[in-house]
Amino acid sequence: MHWLLAPFSFLYGLAIRARHLGYDLGIFKSHKSEIPVIVIGNLSAGGTGKTPHTLLIAELLSDNWKLAVLSRGYGRTGSGYHEVSIDDDARTSGDEPLAIKKSLPLVAVAVCVNRIEGISRLQKEIPDLDLILLDDAFQHRRLNPGFSILLIDYSSFSRPRLLLPAGYQRDVWERRKKADVIVISKSPETIGHHEKEKIIRKLRPVSTQSVFFSSIRYLSVTSFEGMSLPAKETLNGKKIILVTGIADASNLVTYLKHQNAELTHFRFADHHNYSEIDIRNVNEAFGKFSQTEALILTTSKDKVKLFPLLLPINYMNWFVLDIGIRIDEPDQFEEIITTYVGTATRNIKLHS
Repeated sequence: MHWLLAPFSFLYGLAIRARHLGYDLGIFKSHKSEIPVIVIGNLSAGGTGKTPHTLLIAELLSDNWKLAVLSRGYGRTGSGYHEVSIDDDARTSGDEPLAIKKSLPLVAVAVCVNRIEGISRLQKEIPDLDLILLDDAFQHRRLNPGFSILLIDYSSFSRPRLLLPAGYQRDVWERRKKADVIVISKSPETIGHHEKEKIIRKLRPVSTQSVFFSSIRYLSVTSFEGMSLPAKETLNGKKIILVTGIADASNLVTYLKHQNAELTHFRFADHHNYSEIDIRNVNEAFGKFSQTEALILTTSKDKVKLFPLLLPINYMNWFVLDIGIRIDEPDQFEEIITTYVGTATRNIKLHS
């Protein structure tokens, strides 16, 4: 089927390249923001870990600068500007922005399909704003960001890079050279120097680009009631009802299998809007086991949509697997990003 769809991917690639050429030649206009903007994005249709990397960078910068996160808010009902509240419904704000807001309640999070309008509104709403993180906007050529971070899934280096609809690439491979920093996400924690060099050769970065490798760290298991438990001790040997509505759950499934877990996986499409029927099916599967030997596990992104549908009596059975991101050279990564932000904010103050 992939190869049958290849002609359509060829036409899609022509359209994408024509669009990029239009921006490169100045036929289409790009907007430069008045304040520093860091774009975090990818070339594929999801699954690279944008949200946890956005959280990592926001945590890295929020102590010294006042920042906001701006997202498209995929899956919400509206398209206009909306500042996300911690008490929002995911249908209003989108699941990923709401998950970010709940993780970083003191950081402003907004959604807007029109990124230029979103940046303008954030500056009006927060006059002392220092910078904006743009989640998933690497393809958004109407905006000319100050700094861009491109995420590329480690596993993608072992499969063909086919454009949509034959493959999963939504932008052309050569666009990787436009990023300031490239992060090879979801890398094995045990990846060695030889393997890194092999991937970098395939990547062929330009001299001005820095390449890092990141891996997912599974930290703890938190109940929907807020109780936190050690991940390995809690999951080892358990019967787990796994509920996911994310682009790629393969890393999570692999991790759970390594914990000798017996899995029943309810796998839904990315940004799935859960229903009462979904909840009933999951609870019925859980009911086949005793509460001491089984638990229902999901992600923080899914929790914001599942929680409002649950009865309080069910909360004790539902848990979230908390994750973090480990960067292979964290000090260098931090220095590159903070140097950009520090220089950019100083330049703005000098010219204001």
